[in-house]
Amino acid sequence: MSIVKSVNIIDVMSNNRMVKWKFTNNHGIANIIANQISHNPKTARTNVILRGADGKFISYKNKGVEKEFRVAVENLIPFPKGV
Repeated sequence: MSIVKSVNIIDVMSNNRMVKWKFTNNHGIANIIANQISHNPKTARTNVILRGADGKFISYKNKGVEKEFRVAVENLIPFPKGV
């Protein structure tokens, strides 16, 4: 059972428009959400928010987080860069 219940991704597009996505981690879709996290290489780790069942933030470094999420977030740039 996953401790990650939802994933929020916030991106700023090249036209300075902010785009937000929210995914609910249902059974068997962790790899789909991980692919979406990795979709934009300009996304920063600080723009991906993993949340538990209580809605609180969970660090991607937490050992209870699925490997797909840990690897996807680790491969992002550490902090946002100017657009």
